[in-house]
Amino acid sequence: MIFDDFLRDLPGVPLYHSFLHEDVNPLGGTKKIRLIHAPNDAMRLVHARLIRYLRSIAKLPYATGAVPKSSPLKNAEFHRQQRYFYLVDIRKFFPSIQGEPLTATICSCNEDLRGSEKKVLQFLREYCLDNDRLITGAPASPDLANIFMGVRADRQLGELCRKYGLLYTRYLDDLTFSSKSHPIGDKKRKALREVILNIGLEINHRKCGYYNIKKKPVIITGVGVRYGGGTFLPRHYVQKLRGMIFLAKYGEIPPAKVHGHMGTFFSTTNIKEREHFLTEVDWKLLEEYGQVRHHPHCGWLDEWGPAKRDCPVSPSRVNC
Repeated sequence: MIFDDFLRDLPGVPLYHSFLHEDVNPLGGTKKIRLIHAPNDAMRLVHARLIRYLRSIAKLPYATGAVPKSSPLKNAEFHRQQRYFYLVDIRKFFPSIQGEPLTATICSCNEDLRGSEKKVLQFLREYCLDNDRLITGAPASPDLANIFMGVRADRQLGELCRKYGLLYTRYLDDLTFSSKSHPIGDKKRKALREVILNIGLEINHRKCGYYNIKKKPVIITGVGVRYGGGTFLPRHYVQKLRGMIFLAKYGEIPPAKVHGHMGTFFSTTNIKEREHFLTEVDWKLLEEYGQVRHHPHCGWLDEWGPAKRDCPVSPSRVNC
């Protein structure tokens, strides 16, 4: 059986080291205490083989997380030109996915696994599940969750969205529904929620919301979207960057750490094409970063080439 091949020629016994961890979303700013299972090298190899296999059998047209070349920004960019948004978050996503339904889902994707459900379930319980629930921290957990949602939820949600004229994407447990021209009414939102509830998952209503982006920007998977198509980083992340720049200027943190986080800013705001969406806080951040780039502690970076702007707070003031 194909799952037996995942266990060949391992550099030791596959094991996990479990610990509690405060997980902070760098874009959304939310904090959670999670039980994390950290795999050793042998377990990582098992999961790497499993991930390759799952991605070869799964067709996930709505998934934008845990797929090649995925990112929160790309998920948000699908909805840049929309006006009405309905955001849904699934509560305790990984632990809510149980062994038997997950096994049935995987086996339904490949005819070669039909009749091997017991062996597949045994493999999952030994390497991917804890108390018969999907492990948080295991490398293949996002892909296993993706295939579960892709088969059991995304297909039904996609059909409803075609019926309602909605755009749908899912970044793991963050579901985004949007419409360009018409509101997403109560009955439509209820029908969408029922698909999720009917497969045994719970909705985190505290993190759900319905928005008219013309009235106020919306945050999608940690990326802000403004009416008209502009994307931006949330204010708390920009302030965090300004704090890091201050520390780097006085040698308190490595400059490379600032440069890496600024890469997130540049990719999200896309200032070369959407300069007119930048706020004065964004321009102030660029000015401060320009000063750091030329500071003795920080050395020199290659030109990042933003568009020039005739305003009092502009990259042109820092010789960019």
